[in-house]
Amino acid sequence: PTGAGDAFLAAVVAAVVDSATDPYAVLDVATAAGALATTERGAMPALPDRDAVDELVAADGGVP
Repeated sequence: PTGAGDAFLAAVVAAVVDSATDPYAVLDVATAAGALATTERGAMPALPDRDAVDELVAADGGVP
């Protein structure tokens, strides 16, 4: 699988653009995006959408 780092960084940038201020929340979302990117083959097809990332963060309990 490829693209995990790209997904992680894209999620960090998206969170900053969305005015996220909690660094732990940013890392929670970025880690979820990176993890989801490893579930499919190919960098582009594996990039998760925001709903999938939010679902994984919610299932994990989010930032404590």
